[in-house]
Amino acid sequence: NDGVAQGIYFNQSASDMMRIMASPWVFGGSDSSNYPDERYDPETFGGRHLRGTTTMVRRLELQRDFHLCSMEEAIHRITGPAQALRLEGQGLLKEGADASITVLDYENLHARASYQYPYRENEGIHYVLVNGTVAVRNGRCTGSRAGKLLRKGR
Repeated sequence: NDGVAQGIYFNQSASDMMRIMASPWVFGGSDSSNYPDERYDPETFGGRHLRGTTTMVRRLELQRDFHLCSMEEAIHRITGPAQALRLEGQGLLKEGADASITVLDYENLHARASYQYPYRENEGIHYVLVNGTVAVRNGRCTGSRAGKLLRKGR
């Protein structure tokens, strides 16, 4: 793996995780790293940590399935950090904001990736636009890299 090492730790109980996720004061986040990897075959065995592609889908799935909050609140807990950190143009769907939009089927959302098959696409994600560029089309990653570095809010 060209010297790239990652750790996967299983040290949090499911009940603690659900209690934390149910709190309206907890935003969603991920500490995924962006390792250069151009493999998009969903049946590739191993090779990366799945949190880079499934963290938010799995979060929404759990919040929906365990009735932790409404769909609107679940989405806000993912996009809300942009407002909390005062990242202008991020996290809101409004004129003048960056065009980062996800079109999803909330009721059929499912994270399919696993530690064995981390490249499997999520179900229920139809389109993702990142800064106006299509990153996911018909549920498949396009390979687009339209993200940008966000320095800090005011």
